[in-house]
Order: sequence, then C-alpha cells, then structure tokens
Amino acid sequence: MQWETVEAHTEGFRKSPEFAQWRQLLHEFYESPPMIEHFVAID
Repeated sequence: MQWETVEAHTEGFRKSPEFAQWRQLLHEFYESPPMIEHFVAID
C-alpha cells in the first residue's frame, strides 16, 4: 500500500472507522499482528 505521508497512515487510516472494521473482521486470522514498515523513495 502507498500513503502520501506517514501521518496519513498512522493518524488518518489507523484512527478511522474503516480500520476498526477491518481489524475486527480479520484479527482472528493473524497469528501475530502484521509488521508495518515505512519507506521513503530516494531519487
């Protein structure tokens, strides 16, 4: 997935009702929480 900013992911998506719904529906299928990494493209 790609976000315009790290904050768009950490503050926008992760605090949204959609994230809460996604987490509620899928959390039982994960052995452990997904690993999240953020990268910055270097030209």
